[in-house]
Amino acid sequence: MTEQGLQTRPTKKRPAGTPIAVGTIGKILTDRYCLGYITHRGIEHPGRHEPLITEELFDKVQKVLAANGHSGTRRRIHQHHLKGLLWCGRCKKRFILAHNTGNGGTYPYMFCMGRMKHTCDMPYLRLDGRHGIDAAVSAHYATVTLSEGTRTALTAEVDQAIAAEQALSEHVKTSSQSNSRN
Repeated sequence: MTEQGLQTRPTKKRPAGTPIAVGTIGKILTDRYCLGYITHRGIEHPGRHEPLITEELFDKVQKVLAANGHSGTRRRIHQHHLKGLLWCGRCKKRFILAHNTGNGGTYPYMFCMGRMKHTCDMPYLRLDGRHGIDAAVSAHYATVTLSEGTRTALTAEVDQAIAAEQALSEHVKTSSQSNSRN
């Protein structure tokens, strides 16, 4: 978009404007203004302007955004299947994943955000190994049982979500192929 010339408005401080930040693009893509709505004091009202896109297109964009960044989990440095899912039992803050170096290697740990802010005394916890968080979570879920009705309902919802994701991926793939031909 920068190569196409899209920039911020010129100001006294920056008369030439600047490239638009990725975060700003994210705000634009989630703003319902493009659907013809305005928000005033936290309440959404129909605007007097023409909608820029359809509700269907807006919903598709939201699904793509939700699929790429889920539940507040930032995908930056460290990846792990438990990242963003565990919360401290003492202070109710989220656990963070870290890789600490020492004793001849680098080891994955999780620690409480409250510890980082000096409001919690939960120690650093090893992620792997037989006494790590992975083992504790696995041991806990080994004790969880679901009723047959719940299991059937969950299976149906998961199957439906997978089918919707595949259909959306196929639609995006087909759209990008037709756009590249034009």
